[in-house]
Amino acid sequence: MQSFSAQELSRFGAPTLISRNTNDITQVQTVVNMGLMFMVSIPIMMVGGILMAMHVDLGLSWLVAVSVPILVVVIGFVITLFLWIRDARRDGYLSLPLTGHTRTFLTGRGAAPPAASPASASSRRDASNVRHAAASAFGRSPSRTLF
Repeated sequence: MQSFSAQELSRFGAPTLISRNTNDITQVQTVVNMGLMFMVSIPIMMVGGILMAMHVDLGLSWLVAVSVPILVVVIGFVITLFLWIRDARRDGYLSLPLTGHTRTFLTGRGAAPPAASPASASSRRDASNVRHAAASAFGRSPSRTLF
């Protein structure tokens, strides 16, 4: 709103702008409230739960002492894996080879060869037709043959 011109401010009107500001402030307050709740109350509840488990049965408290670090390591690994997959998708490491393999699998042929001469193209077509005819004679689907 600070970058609005006078014409834009007059076009929207005061009630609309006040409503938008109020909604934005409410959303910021909700995010801050939830963030503080997660950062403050959850660690306190975790420590309280461990202390209560030790108070109830000291003999089984080793289970909590072993399972909590294992859980932290597993969650850290999963988060790292998701971040790596997100970055790899964004950079295109996963999508490009996957789409090429999927196209090859679905169509039964690879990408078009670069600018071949008509004679070599027709000889390749003839060889492909012979291969497909032989495959269909043996009851296999021509699009599923590899050689």
